Amino acid sequence: MNGEEVHNLTLLGKVVKENVSATTQEYVIDDGTGSVQVKRWVDAEDESAKSAAAVGQYVRVYGHVRVFQGVRSVIAFNLRPVTDFNEITYHFLDVIYANSHNVARAAAAPAAAEVKADGSAYAAPPAAAAGA
Repeated sequence: MNGEEVHNLTLLGKVVKENVSATTQEYVIDDGTGSVQVKRWVDAEDESAKSAAAVGQYVRVYGHVRVFQGVRSVIAFNLRPVTDFNEITYHFLDVIYANSHNVARAAAAPAAAEVKADGSAYAAPPAAAAGA
């Protein structure tokens, strides 16, 4: 996001493809901006983890971003179906907030670097106007 590395993430999207085996659940999830492969390891004896989502259903994924042989994917540690459409609206608002926060932080970073370039974090920036 905005040129920053992302490690842990929350993803909300629609399942467009699934492949479930005894130990893994693999999904392709589309969030409206693109699709990503999500893999979730499951315990073969845990009945509650079986078929967490179906094709066409919205899900929320909590996981890590991994790159293997140039392919980016998400390793999920939690994947659950969305049962209330308000959660989708909330997620969109949360993404807008996070994006605006990161843009504002990136804009403030050069000003902070100028202050520290003097060697003192307590000194006024050299470009500060006298009338200010």
